[in-house]
Amino acid sequence: GQGSCGTAAHRRETVVAADIATDPCWAPYAATALAFGLASCVSVPLIAPDGQLLGTVAFYRREPGPVPAAHQP
Repeated sequence: GQGSCGTAAHRRETVVAADIATDPCWAPYAATALAFGLASCVSVPLIAPDGQLLGTVAFYRREPGPVPAAHQP
């Protein structure tokens, strides 16, 4: 329940939320994201060579749906 970036950081793996409105990771924040026109998200953790988590980067779309094949992890 920490959105895509919080979940990606915790899991240390890419997280795809094809529909923020129905994704369980987004449940506490979905209404706010949708109000700003954010409908889907991909978040990627940034991990240093020594394994330290540096942060995450997220890409959002204004429509729900699967991530285009060229952008999937």
